[in-house]
Amino acid sequence: MTLLEENPNSYIATEWLVEHGVFPVAKHNKMLEKYEVQKELRRKARAEALAAGTVLEGPRKGFRRRGSKLIVQLHKRPRTLRKG
Repeated sequence: MTLLEENPNSYIATEWLVEHGVFPVAKHNKMLEKYEVQKELRRKARAEALAAGTVLEGPRKGFRRRGSKLIVQLHKRPRTLRKG
Protein backbone atom coordinates (compact mmCIF):
# COMPACT_ATOMS: atom_id res chain seq x y z
CA MET A 1 0.00 0.00 0.00
CA THR A 2 1.34 3.43 -0.90
CA LEU A 3 0.96 6.64 1.07
CA LEU A 4 -1.27 8.02 -1.68
CA GLU A 5 -3.59 5.01 -1.42
CA GLU A 6 -3.63 5.27 2.37
CA ASN A 7 -4.18 9.03 2.43
CA PRO A 8 -5.28 10.53 -0.93
CA ASN A 9 -4.94 14.08 0.49
CA SER A 10 -1.29 13.63 1.51
CA TYR A 11 0.74 16.66 0.47
CA ILE A 12 4.02 14.77 0.79
CA ALA A 13 2.87 11.93 -1.47
CA THR A 14 1.46 14.33 -4.06
CA GLU A 15 4.61 16.45 -4.03
CA TRP A 16 6.91 13.46 -4.49
CA LEU A 17 4.83 11.90 -7.28
CA VAL A 18 4.59 15.19 -9.20
CA GLU A 19 8.26 16.05 -8.83
CA HIS A 20 9.42 12.58 -9.88
CA GLY A 21 6.93 12.20 -12.76
CA VAL A 22 5.75 8.71 -11.82
CA PHE A 23 2.36 8.70 -13.56
CA PRO A 24 1.40 9.00 -17.25
CA VAL A 25 0.72 12.50 -18.58
CA ALA A 26 -3.07 12.55 -18.01
CA LYS A 27 -2.86 11.45 -14.38
CA HIS A 28 0.24 13.60 -13.83
CA ASN A 29 -1.67 16.71 -14.95
CA LYS A 30 -4.48 15.96 -12.47
CA MET A 31 -1.92 15.42 -9.70
CA LEU A 32 -0.16 18.64 -10.71
CA GLU A 33 -3.39 20.65 -10.32
CA LYS A 34 -3.99 19.06 -6.92
CA TYR A 35 -0.37 19.77 -5.91
CA GLU A 36 -0.60 23.43 -6.90
CA VAL A 37 -3.82 23.88 -4.89
CA GLN A 38 -2.30 22.17 -1.83
CA LYS A 39 0.88 24.21 -2.17
CA GLU A 40 -1.09 27.47 -2.31
CA LEU A 41 -3.16 26.49 0.74
CA ARG A 42 0.02 25.69 2.68
CA ARG A 43 1.58 28.99 1.61
CA LYS A 44 -1.49 30.92 2.81
CA ALA A 45 -1.57 29.03 6.12
CA ARG A 46 2.11 29.80 6.67
CA ALA A 47 1.60 33.49 5.86
CA GLU A 48 -1.34 33.68 8.29
CA ALA A 49 0.66 31.91 11.00
CA LEU A 50 3.58 34.31 10.55
CA ALA A 51 1.22 37.29 10.66
CA ALA A 52 -0.30 35.94 13.89
CA GLY A 53 3.15 35.48 15.40
CA THR A 54 3.25 31.68 15.43
CA VAL A 55 5.88 29.74 13.53
CA LEU A 56 5.21 26.45 11.73
CA GLU A 57 8.67 24.91 11.74
CA GLY A 58 10.41 21.77 12.91
CA PRO A 59 12.82 21.54 15.80
CA ARG A 60 15.35 24.34 16.22
CA LYS A 61 19.00 23.62 15.68
CA GLY A 62 21.79 24.73 17.96
CA PHE A 63 25.45 24.76 17.03
CA ARG A 64 28.35 24.09 19.40
CA ARG A 65 32.01 23.53 18.89
CA ARG A 66 33.73 20.69 20.70
CA GLY A 67 37.40 20.65 19.86
CA SER A 68 37.76 21.08 16.13
CA LYS A 69 34.38 19.56 15.25
CA LEU A 70 31.16 21.48 14.78
CA ILE A 71 28.31 19.68 16.51
CA VAL A 72 24.72 20.25 15.47
CA GLN A 73 22.17 19.58 18.17
CA LEU A 74 18.43 19.22 17.77
CA HIS A 75 16.77 20.75 20.81
CA LYS A 76 14.25 17.92 21.10
CA ARG A 77 16.96 15.29 21.59
CA PRO A 78 18.75 14.65 24.88
CA ARG A 79 22.29 16.00 25.06
CA THR A 80 23.75 12.74 26.34
CA LEU A 81 22.76 9.13 25.98
CA ARG A 82 21.47 7.50 29.13
CA LYS A 83 22.88 4.15 30.11
CA GLY A 84 20.09 1.87 31.15
